[in-house]
Amino acid sequence: MANNAAYRMRRTYEVYGNTVRKPAPDRKREERIEREYREALLRKVRETEVREVKAQREYALFEIAVFAVAFLAAAVLLSVFMIQLSGNHRLRTELENNKKAYQALVRDNSLLEDKIDRETDYTAVYNYATSVLGMQAPESQQIVYYERSFTENVECRGTIPDE
Repeated sequence: MANNAAYRMRRTYEVYGNTVRKPAPDRKREERIEREYREALLRKVRETEVREVKAQREYALFEIAVFAVAFLAAAVLLSVFMIQLSGNHRLRTELENNKKAYQALVRDNSLLEDKIDRETDYTAVYNYATSVLGMQAPESQQIVYYERSFTENVECRGTIPDE
């Protein structure tokens, strides 16, 4: 604005009769116009600086926000990973304990089977079966052999007694 006024002032001429004269330079007016022009430029520079500082602050706040979001995301991912690791560790430990318990049960079962075999009196079982129950050893024609197929069914070539 001040610049346009200074430009208009410099182009103004006085007219006296037939002659056009340039006015005498008014130093105070020119200095005032120049000072206003410089002040206007200085205000524009300051406004630009203020806008730049404000933009830098906004950009810094944006960077801080992005960093905070990235940090939180990394923390969440790390915590999920640690939870999953602890769950896997717990399951592995439980599996190992179950395997140990299974092996102990198999060992105990074998020991109990051996104990039963050692404590069973097969002569007494035979005497009870033959004398009390009337059981007899099968004769050779009573023994039937069969081939096992992939199914669980067995083919019978005779009658099956009711008792």
